[in-house]
Amino acid sequence: MLNSPRSDAVARATVARFFRALVSESTETLDALVSEQAFIDSSGNRQPARGALRSRFVQLDYTLLRGVPLYRDVDVELYRYEDAEALRALRSLPSDLAKDQLFVRVRLNVSHAGKTRLLADEMAFALRPDQDDFRIVSIREDAPVP
Repeated sequence: MLNSPRSDAVARATVARFFRALVSESTETLDALVSEQAFIDSSGNRQPARGALRSRFVQLDYTLLRGVPLYRDVDVELYRYEDAEALRALRSLPSDLAKDQLFVRVRLNVSHAGKTRLLADEMAFALRPDQDDFRIVSIREDAPVP
């Protein structure tokens, strides 16, 4: 159940693995983390997540961010369905979060490599429990990424 403290650590680890896979441009790892039906919503432009990430790897060089601390632990916010219901207007939380999902928002310290935008300033993930782990079912970005 999502109420255990362990689930917070597992959710944080899932997001950390996502960012490690992103800067390594590891499609295998991303496919293991991101569900087939997942989408990316980048400033209102909604597209299948796996395809969008692969397209970005062709256009952009995420390996430039290897070894760069993208965010701090204090910049990660976790919300459960109950939190989202109570705080939706105050925190701009999604209205489509399912009861079994966890919402994780990350404020990033780095969004560019040189003058090229590689990441949004803030990314958010809807995570669905999957055995002893989580799967990413949606990614939201606050700024368009090519």
